[in-house]
Amino acid sequence: MNLKNIDSERLIQELQNRGYIRVLWHRDDVVSTAEEMNITLNDDEISFVMDEIEADHDANYGVNWDFIQIKINDVISNRENKIE
Repeated sequence: MNLKNIDSERLIQELQNRGYIRVLWHRDDVVSTAEEMNITLNDDEISFVMDEIEADHDANYGVNWDFIQIKINDVISNRENKIE
């Protein structure tokens, strides 16, 4: 099955059928967390945060709201360093 053009509910069902558990995060989770932090991220920054979450998460701790906030703060730090 090609997963590229599949809706989210079918994707979840297909992953479960393949033996995966259902623990998924969406870019909207990053956007809403940033908004709660009074931060607006552009599309590139959202993608960067998502990539960093995937690359840096520790299976011992998983991904949680605090981890997402840390990654958002990393983007803000990078933003500020580029300005200086």
